[in-house]
Amino acid sequence: MIASDGWVIASDTRSTLQGGNWKRQTYETDKLVCGNRLVSAVFGDECAMVARERILSELKPSPESLLDSAFRSKMERLTEKIWTKERQTQSGLRRDTILSPMRIRGILFLAVGQKGIWLLGIGKQSLFSNSTNKYIAGDPTNPAVFLAERYYDKQRTVNELAFLAAHVVTESRRFNTMIDGLRIVGWRENTDDLVEFDEAQYERRSRELDSGMAALMFSAMK
Repeated sequence: MIASDGWVIASDTRSTLQGGNWKRQTYETDKLVCGNRLVSAVFGDECAMVARERILSELKPSPESLLDSAFRSKMERLTEKIWTKERQTQSGLRRDTILSPMRIRGILFLAVGQKGIWLLGIGKQSLFSNSTNKYIAGDPTNPAVFLAERYYDKQRTVNELAFLAAHVVTESRRFNTMIDGLRIVGWRENTDDLVEFDEAQYERRSRELDSGMAALMFSAMK
């Protein structure tokens, strides 16, 4: 989410792996990775994880390089090769275990000094795009998404949106048992470093808010 004075990103800390017979397994992972004055976040499936690892180790993106269209094109070509390789590697497996060409997968990049969200969509044809307000990745049908759609306001501060982002992630667990954990990272204008928030404190406040809202809901018509 882009704020009036910077940006914030939040995520859970579990990913899913497609298994046989459409069974999905979850595992602990770092969806958010910080380094070189930027944070990257993956979503979709394991192909995005592989692509991010290759990009960070081989291309070493920075806030400056993300502004270079030639560099962004280089990342697009690399992820297209990775996607093709992953598909070829899995072509001999059961149909329910291979990467779906229709599944949305990608990498988000947010950089120090930039009030924008870079999205690298990964597939047969990878493509970079940019958002200047908010972007929600993962399960767009989770009812907790309503909170971000209803209460997001670009005029809010990083601190305010950090709580909103944390509340979305925390509440999303109530509707999807494969979601767990919380990580929050942000950047404030006129600073040169990323800031990591106290997840335990934000999670506690989120649960208190949820309990308070439930009490208000059922007492409103008394």
